[in-house]
Amino acid sequence: MKSVLLLLIYLSIEMFSQNDSSFIEFVNGEKLFGKVKYKVSNNGPSYLSLNDSAQFLIGRVTSFQNEDGYFTKHEGYKNNFLKRIVAGRINLYQETVSIPGNPYSTTSSDISFEYFSKDNGDIMRADYEKLERALSDNMESLNRLKTYKTLEYVHWGMLGGGAALIIAGLLTGSKDKPNLTLIVTGSVVSALSIIPYFMRKPQLKSAINYYNGN
Repeated sequence: MKSVLLLLIYLSIEMFSQNDSSFIEFVNGEKLFGKVKYKVSNNGPSYLSLNDSAQFLIGRVTSFQNEDGYFTKHEGYKNNFLKRIVAGRINLYQETVSIPGNPYSTTSSDISFEYFSKDNGDIMRADYEKLERALSDNMESLNRLKTYKTLEYVHWGMLGGGAALIIAGLLTGSKDKPNLTLIVTGSVVSALSIIPYFMRKPQLKSAINYYNGN
């Protein structure tokens, strides 16, 4: 019975390999094609399923591709995948991390971190200095990257300024009556800092897309 099941799995893999670009690539370099699903479990290890039958633990896998896109691992991270959001000479990747709620709110939120690689080299964090070196031979891409950096400064400036106003409102008011004007203003400024934060990401993609000729 076991041999029959293995044969069916093998045949289904072979069938999908003829007409499906989805695949799983393993640490030993082996690649299997078929219908790939990423299963995240809260009660056990996450895994990848192939053709709704075979299951492979994340630790055995280096990358995979399915209908949601191409995912790969960053060196040193055994269980986290990065999603490729721009492909070309420079690849841009994104890692999304879910932040659970707190005692005052059960709603979770997602934050993302960007990574990149050039000419299929090592994957690195997409900080400004590394990106500046990678894009140094394309001035238009560098100009777009500078806009990305400016928006990042604006984001952190507004966030820090808002926090400073809130603290000032707490310190300048009385013990029982804080300075609500400063606190509200600081809260609004901090909340509005999300605007340049989201505006900066399209600029990063624009810089890399231009470099790649997209």
